[in-house]
Amino acid sequence: MRIVILLILFLLSACGGGGGSEPCCTPAGTAPRISNLSLSPDSVYYMDGDGATQISAMVDFTDPDMDITTAYIRLADGTTQTLELPPINMTSGTLMGELIVATTELGVFTSEVWLVDEAGHESNHLSVDLSVVVDVATWLNRTPAGLNTGLHDVVWNGSLFVAVGDLGKIVSSPDGITWTARTSGTTQRLNGVSWDGSRFLAVGDGGTILSSANGTSWSSLHTGPEGAWLHDVSYSGTRYVAAGSQYPANTAYMLTSVDGVTWTENATLPQNGRSISGLAWSGQLFVASAMAESFPNEAAVMVSQDGLTWVEVIVSTESPTTLCVLWDGNRFIAGGIGGRLFFSPDGMNWSQANSPSTSNFLGLASSGSTLVAAGVISNAVATSDDGATWQSFYIGSLYDTKGLAYGANRFVSVGGGEGGIIYSTR
Repeated sequence: MRIVILLILFLLSACGGGGGSEPCCTPAGTAPRISNLSLSPDSVYYMDGDGATQISAMVDFTDPDMDITTAYIRLADGTTQTLELPPINMTSGTLMGELIVATTELGVFTSEVWLVDEAGHESNHLSVDLSVVVDVATWLNRTPAGLNTGLHDVVWNGSLFVAVGDLGKIVSSPDGITWTARTSGTTQRLNGVSWDGSRFLAVGDGGTILSSANGTSWSSLHTGPEGAWLHDVSYSGTRYVAAGSQYPANTAYMLTSVDGVTWTENATLPQNGRSISGLAWSGQLFVASAMAESFPNEAAVMVSQDGLTWVEVIVSTESPTTLCVLWDGNRFIAGGIGGRLFFSPDGMNWSQANSPSTSNFLGLASSGSTLVAAGVISNAVATSDDGATWQSFYIGSLYDTKGLAYGANRFVSVGGGEGGIIYSTR
């Protein structure tokens, strides 16, 4: 964390005691003391001020000798900055300074502060934390010129975003800001995209399954019946699962593969008026969000350890459907209608959280500390770092989120219906 001293101001209060000839201060040779070190604000947004922003620092001091000469700040990266102070003719008071801090890295950065006097006495050391966080309330339009096609999903593989959509549209970006169109080789609608650890997989209508090692060049792995609409794809390390719905029956449809080349239909899925809208793998369990085709209904998910044998698990008797699902590294999260979110540590036992949003959630993404859920109906977005404290806001006017991903220190949202729109946090 880079911190540059911009300006130091002093607000000093004289030491206590009465008048007369009695000395005000203790004999020389006493080390100064500091207390109540604070920053204002103590949390700033990533890329605020285009990479650097100003904050205030404050610390109380006592120094009977009135001979403080230097302030030291040891930064989170281990470097120490030295600030020579003008004469301070008070025995106690408050030092206030304006600091320029870098906002180009996310995280919690700890700095250490202490004072030294003319005799070389060193004060006690105090530490203070500055958090650099994603500004999830500020979204910028990143739509490339000529996109003109609705997008349905987006994924981050550690170095690249890939988004897919209507008419076989695929676009990619290294940072979520600048996007490049790619040739998919299909005109089928692409509904889902994932990363299996070595390649991207995109799935869509007509049983379409595509793959790409680099997100640039794509090849076909599978095509199927026109009515086989694949919505998502996931990989356990030993088995691929691609799933969606069978049109016009709107029943659950699934393909599995051990090598990604030969795909077999799974005809033993639970059929309770639901199709599969999303997939997540935790390392031990697949969970599929199960979209109900008629309301009212009980909200449910489908779970499987091997991708072959699936059972239905009721998530809520007070909500009709689940529309998307995420494994955030610690828990499964399923999105529903009307701002409902469901949480489970194991895929079997679920609790419900009602966010302040009224959105039907179609996209979920987590930074590890912040969860974002977005969707249709007023395109509201709800965020939380603990699943209990929420805020809601808009991404863009008349914009529907269809997919979310987190990478390159920002959230990316794709959607937009016919026109196709991409937004990201800064």
